[in-house]
Amino acid sequence: MATARLVFERSVAIRERVLAPDHPLTATSPHSLGHLLMDQGDPAARPPLERALAIRVRVLGPDHPDTVATRRALEELAGEEGWLVVRPVLGITSGAAATSAGTNRESNSDGFNLSRFEI
Repeated sequence: MATARLVFERSVAIRERVLAPDHPLTATSPHSLGHLLMDQGDPAARPPLERALAIRVRVLGPDHPDTVATRRALEELAGEEGWLVVRPVLGITSGAAATSAGTNRESNSDGFNLSRFEI
C-alpha cells in the first residue's frame, strides 16, 4: 500500500507540471489518492479529496459526473468520520443528496477496493 500511495502522490506532481493545476485529469490523481487513503483508514484522505473537488467544481462544474463522484467520496468519508458540518462545506443544502455508503465495491482478497482508482 505504501507503494501505491507514492505512485499517486507522484502522479499528482507530474500531472500538475505537465497538464496544469486546473486540468480535469490533474484532479484524478488526488481523487484516487484520497480513495486509497480512505480505504486504509488514513485521516489524510480528506485534503486530496477536497483538492480534487475544488478543481472539478471550478473546471467541470458542480453537476459533472466526476465532480459528483468526488463529492460522494467526501460524503462517505464524512460519514465514516462523523463530520457534523460536511453538508454545508460541500455546498449541499438539501437532504436529497445521495451518498455512496453501502454501495457494492470490487475488492481484492485483502478487502482493498480496486474499482475506483486511476493514476
